[in-house]
Amino acid sequence: MFREKLLEFHSKRSNYYALGAVIIIATTIMIGSKKKSHSHEHFGNSFCCSINCMDGRPQKAVYEYMRKHFGVEYVDVVTEAGPNRILATGRDKAIIEDIKNRVGISVLVHHAKVIAISAHDGCAGNPAPKEEQIQNLREAKKAIESFGFNVKVIMLYVPEGWEQAELIE
Repeated sequence: MFREKLLEFHSKRSNYYALGAVIIIATTIMIGSKKKSHSHEHFGNSFCCSINCMDGRPQKAVYEYMRKHFGVEYVDVVTEAGPNRILATGRDKAIIEDIKNRVGISVLVHHAKVIAISAHDGCAGNPAPKEEQIQNLREAKKAIESFGFNVKVIMLYVPEGWEQAELIE
């Protein structure tokens, strides 16, 4: 019963995000046609996007990694509990669509130049050992690339201590 309610909530939320994305994109196009400086010059390459666990412990490490390694000013953060598992398994279609819509806003409106998918030790949403988390990251990366945004996708892992994100090759 709880799972059905959760999926129903996410389905409705996804519709609102999709509508919001359409409104933002349409507004951007309208403004862009009247005022040319709103395009890339306004947002530039100052954004990237992170698909992160909702757990607050690893978020600072991921944020700092993205800013340091990609020279961006802002990191758009898309959070779910265990997003690498959600994207890797492909079972929660409504949540995946919601993630795609939010990443779309980051890429299409803020012109995010890279997307990170991350995982971390001690994840309640994906309580798997590191090796399995990394395998989930690899599958999640494929799912994100299938969204068709044509930007670089990287994988990060934050070990216990949550001080520093590690790039997964």
